[in-house]
Amino acid sequence: MFWTEGNRSIMNLKGTGSSHWVKAEYYRVAHSGTKLTLWNKNGPNGPSDNDGNRGTVESGRHSEIYKARGTVSRNNLPDWHTSWYSG
Repeated sequence: MFWTEGNRSIMNLKGTGSSHWVKAEYYRVAHSGTKLTLWNKNGPNGPSDNDGNRGTVESGRHSEIYKARGTVSRNNLPDWHTSWYSG
């Protein structure tokens, strides 16, 4: 599960299962041609983010995130992606 906060300037990514790593791929206004990636390899029992959400990683606060999708990394299988979400 992924979401933004801080006027879409921070990406958050929560691990919901322990068998696969998850990542958020996203684009920021300041670098619109560069796809950024935020990984969560710890799963739902990993450390908490700055808001206390257990098993969640977050990016730094930078320019607005205008496009994002979530991805489940699966060993020996194609990754599973959500649709791209635009704001």
